[in-house]
Amino acid sequence: MFAKFSTSLALLFFASQPLLYAQRTVSREESVGIALPIGLSNSVIDSHGNLFLFQVQFPMMVIPLTSTTRVTVVTPNKTVVSHDYPGNFSQIVVGEKAVYAINAVLANSPTGSSTALSLVALYLDSKGALPLVPPSLPLDRYAEIKVASGLSSDLLYLVQTIFPVLRPTLPSLPGFVHMVTFDGTNFKDLGKVQLP
Repeated sequence: MFAKFSTSLALLFFASQPLLYAQRTVSREESVGIALPIGLSNSVIDSHGNLFLFQVQFPMMVIPLTSTTRVTVVTPNKTVVSHDYPGNFSQIVVGEKAVYAINAVLANSPTGSSTALSLVALYLDSKGALPLVPPSLPLDRYAEIKVASGLSSDLLYLVQTIFPVLRPTLPSLPGFVHMVTFDGTNFKDLGKVQLP
């Protein structure tokens, strides 16, 4: 049995980048990797007045590179709820039923790595907690999210535009608008409309 000890490490970087800060308590039994929020954090206010703060963290000295997004919610009555989710959350938008984001999770295999994309819904449940595993819908490629609220369910338009092709030998990917609803619990896929 190893004797327990802990230490804290704080790193501050000043350059053209925003302030980076990491603090990690390490016990002797665990491997040492420091999670740093890289890039800017994102925040939105949901339809109930809750502040949702998204902070992407990449562990240093860990290969292959993976990421975690810490979601922290501050409610109007000053309650703070936080949970770490695997992946990198981006394209964060607000609907009436939830806060939506695109989550990119790096999947590693012996032959290489790929990125799995999904649309996720985050909200506080009746007990004031974030879902441990948020509702999600797999996506075949990155999309811009637009939300229509005021309906019985949030209607989401996932705009998957045409990527410019720089070499004529490569096929162009057609653009789509992927339509989805979220009722506060589940996603419902309404299908895709191809763009001209």
